[in-house]
Amino acid sequence: MAANGKIFAELAKILLLELQSIDPSFIQNEDSSDHDLIVTYFNFFWRHIPACIRKIEKAKGFLCPENLSSDLQQLEEKISLGSDLTPYMSRDLTKKINIEKHDPLLNDWGIDHLHFTPQGGKEIMFVKVTADTIYEIGIYDHNSWTDIDVLNIVVDNWPNLIKHYKVVGDVKPAFVSDGDAIKNFRKIGVNCPVLLKDGNNYFPPGVGVMADRSSMAAHICAMEYINDSLSRLAEKVVHITKNGKFLLIHSNHKCIARIPHPKYFIEIARNNFF
Repeated sequence: MAANGKIFAELAKILLLELQSIDPSFIQNEDSSDHDLIVTYFNFFWRHIPACIRKIEKAKGFLCPENLSSDLQQLEEKISLGSDLTPYMSRDLTKKINIEKHDPLLNDWGIDHLHFTPQGGKEIMFVKVTADTIYEIGIYDHNSWTDIDVLNIVVDNWPNLIKHYKVVGDVKPAFVSDGDAIKNFRKIGVNCPVLLKDGNNYFPPGVGVMADRSSMAAHICAMEYINDSLSRLAEKVVHITKNGKFLLIHSNHKCIARIPHPKYFIEIARNNFF
C-alpha cells in the first residue's frame, strides 16, 4: 500500500506541474487530495477536442447565416486538416484559462460548442465529436445550452450516436424535464433523463455529472487510468520520471514499463468514449 501511495503522490505532482505550465497561477487547494487533483486534470483535458483529421456531416436543414459562411468554411478546413481546434473553443480554455471550470453541455449531453473565429462572437456551433467525424448540429446563441431541440436533431439525424443511452423497458421518469429543469439540475449536479421526439427517454449522452458538477466520464477515465496503469505496478515501482508522451516506471534503476502520458490517455478516451 505504501508503494501505491507513493505512485499516487508522484503522479499528482507531475500533473500539478503540467497544470501549472498551462496556468502558472493554479494552485492545489489545501483541502483537496491527490485524487482530487488527478480528477481535476482529467476534467480539464476532457473539455478539449483531440486534434485529428475528421470528416464533417451536417444535420438536415443546417443553415448558416451569410455573414458566417466564410468563417464556417475556414473552420471546416481546419477540421478536415486535423488542426488544433482549441482556439475556437471556450474562452476558459484559451484567453482566460480556468482549469477548474466545468462544461455542463458536454458533461450532460456530450455536445461540444465551437466559435467561428478565435476572437469569439455571439453565435456558436453545437457539434457532436467522435474519433473520425464532427457532426454539425446547428448554430445557436449563448442561451441555448439546455435547448432539448439540440438532442432532437441528433436523434433525428444520427440515432446511432446516442442509442446506448436510451432508457429500455418500462422505466419512465416521474416527470418530463424541460430546459429550465435541466438548467437547475445541472447547477446542483443532478442527472436527469430527457424525453426526445422519437418517443424515447435518454440518460445523459455525455455520461453525466458528479455531485460537484464535474464530468462523470472524466472521473471514469481517471480511475481507469490509475487502476489499469499504476496499481498493477505499485509494488515494483521505485520512482517515476517523465519523458515526452510517457511516464517511465523504474525499479532498481531499470525502466520496467512505459505508461502513456495522461494527456494522451484522455485524447484516446475522448475519441472513443461517446
